[in-house]
Amino acid sequence: MSPGSAPDSGHLFWLVVFIGVVLIQRVVELLHSARTGRVLRARGAKEYGAAHFPLLVIVHVLFPVALVMEVVVLGAHPGSWWPVWLTLWCLAQSLRYWAVLTLGERWNVRILILPGLAPVRRGPYAYLNHPNY
Repeated sequence: MSPGSAPDSGHLFWLVVFIGVVLIQRVVELLHSARTGRVLRARGAKEYGAAHFPLLVIVHVLFPVALVMEVVVLGAHPGSWWPVWLTLWCLAQSLRYWAVLTLGERWNVRILILPGLAPVRRGPYAYLNHPNY
């Protein structure tokens, strides 16, 4: 497919599926984050990095927009390595959800820290420090 040519219906179908999965993930994460944010704030959590949070929102909004534009406007289509990239993406999602489940009520899209609590040292954090520490 040459740049600017229309994508075929098969590529559009899988693009819609992928974007749908990403959007569902984000909505579920935002709902979970709103709940944990209320709990954390009620327990005295302090927010850090609030000034850069709008930039993170912009990145998360522009990511699916950029994917759609790449296919629809530029005519991009998956190369022969797409199974490798899809596998790596799925593994990254598994790692993300392992982190979310490990942190439980302490997970949030914002940096909300409960003073006096010890860092989490289980799950992926048994191997790596959480970046907020």
